[in-house]
Amino acid sequence: MQKAEERAIQSISELNKRYEERKSKLTELATDNHQKVLEAAVQIITQVKTDG
Repeated sequence: MQKAEERAIQSISELNKRYEERKSKLTELATDNHQKVLEAAVQIITQVKTDG
């Protein structure tokens, strides 16, 4: 019974580690995409002003 509990704790620990790694990567991607979206929006706005 002790071994099963230790394996369960180890599995939970590993899952938490993977979750944090993925969360960090997704946060980084969101930050990168946010900057790209802002740049695209500025380009669209400046095109509309020069076209109109």
